[in-house]
Amino acid sequence: MATSNSDPCVPDWCEIAERASRESDPKKLIQLVRALCDRLQEAELKRRRRPDPESLPKSNGGLAKPPAAGKSSQTFND
Repeated sequence: MATSNSDPCVPDWCEIAERASRESDPKKLIQLVRALCDRLQEAELKRRRRPDPESLPKSNGGLAKPPAAGKSSQTFND
């Protein structure tokens, strides 16, 4: 089962490696190794694109701090 890919129809690298380990036909083995290399390259690119959690600024859960009472920077005059 493909758990690490966004497309469930595309096998993950682990599944491809297992199939390659059982393959006896040289032509099919070459195809599997090529597919394995492609999946590993995709995984490496995804890993490089993700920022390192240590380098991200500390977050308050995505919630903005509410303004202090009585110190609103906006006035609403209708």
